[in-house]
Amino acid sequence: MKKEETNDIVQYLIPQLETLGISRDNCKVDVTTEKSGQSRGDVWVSLKKQNERKFEENIIALIEAKHKKAIIGDMDWRDAMRQGKEKATKQGLHYYIVTNCTDEFRFYNAHNDEEILLDGKALTKLVTIEVLQKIQSQVSIHNSYVLHRASEVTRPFSEDKFRVTLRVLADIYRSAGLKKGDERIDPTVSFVVLKYISENEKDKRTLNEVIKLWDDLRKIAKDEEVGDLKAEFDKTVQQIWGKDSEYKDNIYEDFKDLISISQKLKNEHCKKIYNELNEYPFHGVNFDLFGAIYEEFASQTKKKEFGEYYTRRHITKMVAMLLLRNETNPRVLKICDPACGTGGFLTEAYKALETLYSQNGKLNKSVATDLRETIFWGYDNDDKSVARTKLNMFLVGDGHVHIYENDSLIGENKKKGWVDNEFDYIMTNPPMGQYDGEAKIEDFKFTNERRYELLFIEKVIEATKSGGEIAIVINDGALETPSRENFRKKLLEACDIYTIISLTKFAFAPYTKEKTYILFMQKKQEDEMGEIQKIPIWHFILDYDGYANSDKRYKTKYHDDLPDLEEKFDGAIRLAKIYLSDKARFEREKSNFERKINDREQKEGLWGMKYGYVEMEKVTDENFHNLLSEFHLRPIIKTKITKKDFDKNISMSLKQIYELKESNSLHFPNILDKQTEASAILGDILYFKGGNSGLTEEFIYNNQPNTEDEKIPIFSGATVQNNSMGLISEKACPNGKKLKIFHEPAILVVRKGKAGNMVYLERGRYTTNDDIYVLTPKKEWKDKINLRWFTYQYQELFYNLVTSKSDNATFNKDYAEKQRIVLPDKNTQDRIAEVLLKIDGLLETLDTSNIQIKKLMEQEIIS
Repeated sequence: MKKEETNDIVQYLIPQLETLGISRDNCKVDVTTEKSGQSRGDVWVSLKKQNERKFEENIIALIEAKHKKAIIGDMDWRDAMRQGKEKATKQGLHYYIVTNCTDEFRFYNAHNDEEILLDGKALTKLVTIEVLQKIQSQVSIHNSYVLHRASEVTRPFSEDKFRVTLRVLADIYRSAGLKKGDERIDPTVSFVVLKYISENEKDKRTLNEVIKLWDDLRKIAKDEEVGDLKAEFDKTVQQIWGKDSEYKDNIYEDFKDLISISQKLKNEHCKKIYNELNEYPFHGVNFDLFGAIYEEFASQTKKKEFGEYYTRRHITKMVAMLLLRNETNPRVLKICDPACGTGGFLTEAYKALETLYSQNGKLNKSVATDLRETIFWGYDNDDKSVARTKLNMFLVGDGHVHIYENDSLIGENKKKGWVDNEFDYIMTNPPMGQYDGEAKIEDFKFTNERRYELLFIEKVIEATKSGGEIAIVINDGALETPSRENFRKKLLEACDIYTIISLTKFAFAPYTKEKTYILFMQKKQEDEMGEIQKIPIWHFILDYDGYANSDKRYKTKYHDDLPDLEEKFDGAIRLAKIYLSDKARFEREKSNFERKINDREQKEGLWGMKYGYVEMEKVTDENFHNLLSEFHLRPIIKTKITKKDFDKNISMSLKQIYELKESNSLHFPNILDKQTEASAILGDILYFKGGNSGLTEEFIYNNQPNTEDEKIPIFSGATVQNNSMGLISEKACPNGKKLKIFHEPAILVVRKGKAGNMVYLERGRYTTNDDIYVLTPKKEWKDKINLRWFTYQYQELFYNLVTSKSDNATFNKDYAEKQRIVLPDKNTQDRIAEVLLKIDGLLETLDTSNIQIKKLMEQEIIS
């Protein structure tokens, strides 16, 4: 262990452990154990003292410690994760902790590197021995969710595991002739509903005993009893939802439109489906089943439609936990989503309250009844969305009673409870874009634009009680467009905005990449209405939300700002609220809730602030009351230049271009003098080597180099022209195979995408994905061919050796290997390559001069 890290452990980490009641005597620093072999753990924590014989048998935690300057996700942090996983596994621990010894702590599942959640929240601080024991006993390969104070009902099953099951179902559907993705959605949802109804009826039977439910059909599904499972399912569906059924009036009638089991599914298919789904308890599910099913099965068109009303569950969970953070004691309460879609906000709000109440020992029978029957209200103008929300509420524990079909923009609807000044909390992601409904625009006060998002904000504020709180997703145009300044002023007169979270533009990918923000605000009291907000707004730019910033949206280990947001949020709001009464304290403490971009983030192209306060004197007429987080935290600063320096620099650039024009370097000798030629078959001259399959974005991300020596650049068909697509560890094994690393100069040829495009690499030690061929000369031709010359000479030929002219064209390797080409002697090739390299250099100089001039023109000239 480095001396610097040892010092930081002793000076900073051990005292924090002792504060939590973990004695120094229960820790061993920088030692091996019998199980870890030669691997030295930075800090082992045991239930026994150092001098006791059974210290190692009772180890319950491993802390991998880096120096205090380490940053989450940098190379040192990744190295600590790699070592922590390896040592924890050897010791038999299910988790490990990584820290920089001062203010950064993360707990990871040793089986899969997932961050561990304690009662639904990421662990960002050290915890007591009691909690460490619970983590060790509860974490497994399928579970990173640890219960401490929350009730058992909140424990989820793994979404990843469920998705594996969906892929098994896809094979069953394929064998039944259900080939289209959309054909697979309805039966999957139908079986989930039937399974859930059976679960729900266990506690209190509401359906007639004549109706056979999921559990009643187990023996047929297991071949313990003769019967046709498909026929039984059809009969059950008819009894519960059939228009002529004597049992049709039941609590599940709202699910009728979600039930459709294809006639292509036969008895044997239904048995397989039953046995796949039977192991899952859908009551209390912790993720959006609809989201998982749609993402696995739907066509691109269907996904786009689905994306219009689907908010990813990690976003709704974050919003619900932050908005309801202070609701620890049950009270009479109404929570609403007026554009509920699939019910993501309402289901997460249900779980948030359930968790908060249970943590404080307040989740009794009466409170549970209120959760189920009185607190939650939702509206949507699409009947299928209403049905989806009701089902999702049923699955999470209930609360479906007050979910209605209703256009929330058309005034009050007293019959359905949509009235002014009614709700304590509203959280919603309203539709964006042009509104074509029946609401009268002239009745709105904030705007006369027919825009969903603008109209919804006004209606949401009207429906919220004075002093009630709102979390609403909004697009960037509403926060910065100059023509909407009056809208923003009205907003600031009606509410106090205490936080604006700037979401990554990939938050709702692949459905949309529109830049969105979440406004957390409180409706003013009647006597404060009309006066623009005075307290500062805390802005947080969520560059990373725990998922990749791409359409793939896989989970990321090192990029997640959500734990930081959740840790700082409440304190930041509390401090902002004392701004008017104790500005001196605000100034003293605000640095605790402001942070500049760190070194790792800067290397990734970010600048300015990650989070910080914006005082209202900076939101003025001069900037059209701009509320955009980036405008305030990451302004593009126009550099200034004096007129004298501008003249000097522009003159230098123009002189450079003029000298280029007059340069003798453009006078080249006759390079074709005394040349000899030969011809040969391309496949006899060059090897066409394939790259690595399995180098997906996710695989590369999860196999980042942990040391400088491990770094290997990767080239792909999309990035070959613009340097590498990133770095990977030389120890990575895509698809279980050793990474192919190329150690010699070569020509890279794009196989898919920009098919046929060639690039010459003059240095070795790189790798490629399988969208590229690596061309190297065979032994007898190494001294007879100049690869740089070849790329110039035969680029046009290679462009023509593709299957088509479309974007999906593929380079035809077999055809290429049969081509006969003409080769001048090596000396001639070298001379031509030298000339063409000079021309490339001249063009590069010209480009540089052009860029310099453009940068000069972007500066503000001052006298």
